[in-house]
Amino acid sequence: MTDHPSDLTEGMTGTGVTVAVDGDRIQRASNRFNEQLRVARLAGEHVWVATVAHRVDDPTAAVAGQLHLDAESIVYAGVGCFICETPYEPRMLTRRCKGEPR
Repeated sequence: MTDHPSDLTEGMTGTGVTVAVDGDRIQRASNRFNEQLRVARLAGEHVWVATVAHRVDDPTAAVAGQLHLDAESIVYAGVGCFICETPYEPRMLTRRCKGEPR
């Protein structure tokens, strides 16, 4: 991960198709998400996100932009609220988000 989205030049691959993910695209997505977070916090709404973790055998490849992520490397996948970090459960759909965890 980098602190500067414009430094990213990696791509994402899925079903044999490589999609370039450049810094500008990451920055636009980040700006949209930050605005969605701002609105959700004001309204007390959850912001549900899917998190997928992949095993990385060679961290130097990730830094060099040669990271290959596919279904075989997935070690975890889950859905939870980005704001309060509560795992998704159907009953959570009717509850307000309590905000940042303490």
